[in-house]
Amino acid sequence: MDTHYGLAKTAVKAGKNTYVEWPLGSNAEQARELVALAREKGVRTIVGLQGRREPSILKAKEIIESGRLGTVHSVNVQSAANIWQNGAVSAKYDYMIDRKAGGNLLTIYGGHGLDTIFFVHGELKKGYTTVLGNLRPRMHKLSSDGKISEETFAKDTPDQVSACSLLDGFLTNAGVRSCSKVVSTPRLRPSSPTTSEPVISSLVDPD
Repeated sequence: MDTHYGLAKTAVKAGKNTYVEWPLGSNAEQARELVALAREKGVRTIVGLQGRREPSILKAKEIIESGRLGTVHSVNVQSAANIWQNGAVSAKYDYMIDRKAGGNLLTIYGGHGLDTIFFVHGELKKGYTTVLGNLRPRMHKLSSDGKISEETFAKDTPDQVSACSLLDGFLTNAGVRSCSKVVSTPRLRPSSPTTSEPVISSLVDPD
């Protein structure tokens, strides 16, 4: 994730059409810089938001736009990211506890999830409100051999995010959560899904 900005900038500066996975960089400033540079160089760019090409998402968009469900008043999405277990972050995702890296539950999974909602139900129209929380300020690390560290490491990235926005005339809720201490509907949590729930589910409230 922390290589996105550097690789994309090198390609754009060389005048190459560029495809880069989301997020573009570690912060909004880096993303704006890439956009400005691409315009200056006159190159074509694509951001990797693969939810827009997922067959199930395309089908959902088709059904919504067909009017078969009537007027949609709200939609909420619940998802389990499966990146943190037993209070520990795996070696593969340990960069997600450092805000400076730019990649975490909110910016990666939240970003992809929100874009999918906007794609299916309409773009963000009248602003939004959010509540951010870091309920696990310190975490253990899980090594590649499955051992959990005795020491804990500081985490300054959010593991509890709740958002509400109005999209094209109907209310859309989206939430990011990681533990059962706070009730949030809908939610994206970094822990594993239970045996009785799907990895991702979407509930639409039509007429």
